[in-house]
Amino acid sequence: MEFNNWQNNNIKIPSFIFFDGLKTHNITNQYNNWLSSSDFSIWSNSYIEIENKIIYIIKENVKTLSTFRYFGKKELEIIAEKYDLKIKEENDAYYAYTDNHNSRQLEISENDELIVIYSIEGSRTPESIYIYGVFEKKTNDS
Repeated sequence: MEFNNWQNNNIKIPSFIFFDGLKTHNITNQYNNWLSSSDFSIWSNSYIEIENKIIYIIKENVKTLSTFRYFGKKELEIIAEKYDLKIKEENDAYYAYTDNHNSRQLEISENDELIVIYSIEGSRTPESIYIYGVFEKKTNDS
């Protein structure tokens, strides 16, 4: 799956269900908290659910929002503008970030119905997750 749907008019979802591998959380807007477990076999099953649509956020087409590997600078600028992100340059690469979490490496995950922008942080293993936003894909037909 190519990351090309970000050019369409996706709709930000104000509330969603986040399952972190052990616990279910009802979220409004954004989420920034500890994972219930640092065990990969548990948190790797994390997903977001909206009206029976599910995205396994670290398993489905994940890409770092940077020019290091997946995006060119122009593509990153378009994504940043669309999702109200900022861009910074470090070591000859550009990265997307938010004002509240400018040290985190944002990632984008998408499937046929949903897009999630998030980051996972931890000192030795992933310990916390920041979910910036969840977006429902809309095509020009819908």
